[in-house]
Amino acid sequence: MAKSVFIISGEKKTGKTFFLQKLISILSESEYELRGFYAQNDEITDSYHIINIRTHEKILLMTRVSQPDKRPIHFQINESAIPVGTDWLNQKENPGNTIFVLDEIGYFELHGMVWHQLFSNVLNLSDTIIFTTKTKNLPQIIEHWKIQPEIIFHSDDFANPNNASKRIIQVLEHHKKSLKQKV
Repeated sequence: MAKSVFIISGEKKTGKTFFLQKLISILSESEYELRGFYAQNDEITDSYHIINIRTHEKILLMTRVSQPDKRPIHFQINESAIPVGTDWLNQKENPGNTIFVLDEIGYFELHGMVWHQLFSNVLNLSDTIIFTTKTKNLPQIIEHWKIQPEIIFHSDDFANPNNASKRIIQVLEHHKKSLKQKV
């Protein structure tokens, strides 16, 4: 399968992760194997966990320790979560039919931290990737990693995950058909 990149872009609290969860649920019913995680915010502790999309295993990723203007030290990163999240993506059972899912790529990754290495590695594979990012980070992410996205989903798309999943599958099926014709 040819490399396809799908991006979910929106501001904080616009529903990126909820939309991603809906896409995961719909795409899990397809022939594609989904690997990765989404983030869950605990508003009481102002911390973020990552959740394995296949097993629902959960691990603390980061906790806010100061105001956002102290970036990047406004979060304390749980370094032991990085290899766990990496393992979740590396457990491929169906090479070539895998969709990698990462929530969220942004400031930290642009500065060589948290998922930077994992994201860079996944982008070098031939498998499909779906990731979320804040709109303000989108141009830098596209430029930094030289990404040519198939589709960028914006907040206007978040109300219709069924349509979005159909669009993703259409693109992937088109790529499969193109590859078969080349052989």
